[in-house]
Amino acid sequence: AQQMALKDMKQSSNQGLASFLWMLVGQGKTLTVLSFLEATRSSKFIIWSLPKSALGSVGEIIREVGWYPVILFPSEGLQEKYIKEDDSIPSTVKRKLQSKMVTLIEHDHLRMLADPLASQMCDTAFIFDEVHKAMQSGTQRTAS
Repeated sequence: AQQMALKDMKQSSNQGLASFLWMLVGQGKTLTVLSFLEATRSSKFIIWSLPKSALGSVGEIIREVGWYPVILFPSEGLQEKYIKEDDSIPSTVKRKLQSKMVTLIEHDHLRMLADPLASQMCDTAFIFDEVHKAMQSGTQRTAS
């Protein structure tokens, strides 16, 4: 499944298209995305938005492949709270993205960081992990 997904992602990239990767739990989405980013090297920076519950596992896989995760917080207060609870992944409040780093941003913090990061997004691969968890429960949809 990983090889097929990687092939499809490369093909889409060659056509100037973005990818939406859907794989079952445990089939290696994180590793597939990292393999794609390594193979294409088309972005200077990487932002990976994910739920808080996935920070540890995704950060671990990023380290295993030889990359460096860093959690970006929108405020020093939120960063300090994280450090008190679990500081296993380096963190920062600095908005300037770093090459060779995978900047992790919790879904809940993304809105507060969108404007400060906007000017760097043209050079950035943006991964929105577990998109279904970012949707508000009870979101109303229309038939139109």
